[in-house]
Amino acid sequence: MTPAQKNRAPEVSADQGRDTMPPNDELKFQINCDAGVHGQLRVASESLVVNVGQTIVRDGRTEIWDSVIIKCSEDPDGCRTVNVLLCNPDWEEPMHLACLRSSPDTGSPNQVSLFCHLTSEVGR
Repeated sequence: MTPAQKNRAPEVSADQGRDTMPPNDELKFQINCDAGVHGQLRVASESLVVNVGQTIVRDGRTEIWDSVIIKCSEDPDGCRTVNVLLCNPDWEEPMHLACLRSSPDTGSPNQVSLFCHLTSEVGR
């Protein structure tokens, strides 16, 4: 095996991994990402942080800036929380755009499946 072959990422077919995902009642968070010709990603996890970067020009230099951050975690009470943050190089802190919470099943017919709080607070 050549050094170039050793450092290459393994090739994954579009069908690979579809049957390895845990059943829905065992999932906490899942991400499905389609990057066009560059590939796809499908992962389930206990927690998840996704940074979405885009090209910006700042001080005459081109760079990738993480403009959206999605943080997913499980709270001590069992609730699953997804926080969405917006970032701008001109801001001192990210803007907390949304918080989505799902509660563990309480068996109540009136239980809200997904609580969504939209905000525009600056901060984490």
